[in-house]
Amino acid sequence: KLVEYYELIGNASDRVDVRTVGESTLGNPFLMIFVSTPENLAKLDEIKRMNAILQDPRGHSMAEVDNAVENSKVVFVQSYALHSTEVAASQSAAEIMYDFATRTDDGIQEILENTVSIIVPGMNPDGNIIVTDWYNQWVGTEYEGANPPELYHHYIGHDNNRDAMGQMLALTKHVNTVQLEGAPTVMHDLHEAANYLYSSTGTGPYNEAFDAITITEWWMLAENDVLQLTKRGVPGVWTYGFYDGWTPNYMFTIAHGHNSIGRFYEVASYGPQIRTLRTNMSREWFRPNPPLNEIEWGPRNNTNIQQSAVLFSLKMMADQREMFLDNYWVKNKRSVQKGIDGDVNAWVIPADQRRKADAADAVNELMRQGLEIHRADDSFEIGDMEVSEGDYVIRADQ
Repeated sequence: KLVEYYELIGNASDRVDVRTVGESTLGNPFLMIFVSTPENLAKLDEIKRMNAILQDPRGHSMAEVDNAVENSKVVFVQSYALHSTEVAASQSAAEIMYDFATRTDDGIQEILENTVSIIVPGMNPDGNIIVTDWYNQWVGTEYEGANPPELYHHYIGHDNNRDAMGQMLALTKHVNTVQLEGAPTVMHDLHEAANYLYSSTGTGPYNEAFDAITITEWWMLAENDVLQLTKRGVPGVWTYGFYDGWTPNYMFTIAHGHNSIGRFYEVASYGPQIRTLRTNMSREWFRPNPPLNEIEWGPRNNTNIQQSAVLFSLKMMADQREMFLDNYWVKNKRSVQKGIDGDVNAWVIPADQRRKADAADAVNELMRQGLEIHRADDSFEIGDMEVSEGDYVIRADQ
């Protein structure tokens, strides 16, 4: 039903380009929806070309970089419904798509003009179907809202967001394609596992491999979410806690490894029922407006708060488009320079190993992540290292 709905919007709106980019594990369509002004959608290849200059500054002049910063657009990937029992996200995607297609106010126009949203409305289509069919079977009974007695991802269930490094699942491969080809400024997952709204920064220790600019951008975007929603009287919005800012395998960390901004939201997790959220929260700098009383909370609250927060993030990035694009270039330039000036300039995977298939598998995995892999034409020595003909060489200046 949701696929039919998105196709209807795509046919009716010149702001929306709905694409089926592949299939899920069980053969359902995997959609990516491009949202921007008609003019921007008509020149997506040009936007991609300019962002590729910022993504990989090697061999490009400052004039090319300046032109890309001045004229390209922020690419904002939003991935909804990765965990299928976290039901608000699929509903939020459906409603925010209607906003994108129909609203005419200045705020949405600025977002459309200065950003390109790539929306994955159902990160796990198979699970959405499994959970919905199970719910419809038992709605109105004592089992309404119970989890289905099967994995809502065919292989790994809830851990389908632990595949950012492994790249084994169809959904991960589809999303990774966006990171490698679309050069997004931000990749943003939407989840349910906390009270009210949590906007990610993590508490540290932050991974030393991430550029310090990225960590600053996490804080800028999270504090903007907290500010804008608190300003409008939304209770309990918070940041800072929840995860350690290090774990390398969450889906959004695909972005971190490529100098984009990886983010996620968490809202109240409960299933379809309305329930009471209890408040034992203190007022803190990272939670300036804790609720004073118990609050009745349900699907509509989660859907509204997710939509609003995403739009506030998009508005901030639209307002400061050139800054975020310039940040992206600086981070990528630093990565290349670190590979030249740093203590480690390359890694070598010897080709002559007892289990050659394992070495090949490691190389293929790195290539799926977007790394450039070279092979030595001849044997040579560098420092204390001997490199044999045919060895795999991974340069650090990329």
